[in-house]
Order: sequence, then C-alpha cells, then structure tokens
Amino acid sequence: MVIHECPGFSAARMSQSGDICVMLAAEVIPDALQKHLGELQRIVGGCPPDRIHVTLQRFEVPDPAVEERLLELLYQDKTMLPPLEPFQVSADGFLPIHSDFRNLHLLKWRVPASPELARAYQWIDRVGIQAGAKPLYARQTGEAMVTAMLDILPEKHMELEQVQIPDTLFLGCRLVTSEI
Repeated sequence: MVIHECPGFSAARMSQSGDICVMLAAEVIPDALQKHLGELQRIVGGCPPDRIHVTLQRFEVPDPAVEERLLELLYQDKTMLPPLEPFQVSADGFLPIHSDFRNLHLLKWRVPASPELARAYQWIDRVGIQAGAKPLYARQTGEAMVTAMLDILPEKHMELEQVQIPDTLFLGCRLVTSEI
C-alpha cells in the first residue's frame, strides 16, 4: 500500500549539525528483506541506506557534557535504566517523500504503532531527558518511518501498489548513535 502521509510523526525543527540520532538497527539483514530491497530498487531506482534502522529519537544536545552523559546512559549504565529489549520491526505501507535536508527523494516504510515501539520511544525519551538532551521528535500515534531507498525516481512510486512487504523487516536489537 502506498500512503502519502504519516500523520503521527513530526519534528520540532529540521536536522542541524550536532544533533544526535539514536537508532534501533538490525545485527543482520534477513534474506527476505534483501530480496525485497532488490525488488524496490528495480522498481523505483535509488539505493538502500547503509544501515536499515528505526530512528527512535533525534536530540538537541546543548554541550559536550550532555552528549557524554547521553552516551553513558545508553550504552553503559544499565543500573539506572533497564536495557531496551529487542523486537520485530514490521511495516504496513510505503511512503515516498522528498527530504529537504538531503535534497533527495526517499522511499520509506511506515511502521505501525505497537506496544514494543511505544516502550522503545518512552525508554529513549526518558534516557535523553535524564541526560539533559532535548527530544526533537513528537509522536502523536506511535508510528515510525524506516528509510528503504535513497534517491528514488518519484514518478515510479505508484508501481509499488503490488509489492508485498515481508512480514518482518528485521529484528531491532542494536542501539546505534550518529551525530548529524
């Protein structure tokens, strides 16, 4: 199913240098997803991202001490916050968008709200706030978007109507951070 909006998701502002993204990624990309990515590439062009992931949150960090505390809480101090449990990430539709930040057309999967995703959002927001970072994503419905393809041919997205999305995209089991 091709959708044209993800109403439950918004950002406080456009990405800026110094923002910290916290992502839930897979250790391994399943064969079914590899095959699916190949099919998407044949239809809409472009290329898959280097890392398939759900961005749980993007934080504004006011100074290096806050960034250091955020990373400490995420990766080391499991006594104060329990670790995030791995969970299956599934999608129910495609969302073609234009990224102003990247100046590219992207194809995203829409990940529907789930109890596991809600727990992940709550956990990461709690970690960030405890570290003194400002969460920049607001979520009204708990949905997520996962980038499937970069630099697609936007006029081809309607051809995706017949494409079957694998039951599970990946097992989200590894926290990854990235500075913009």
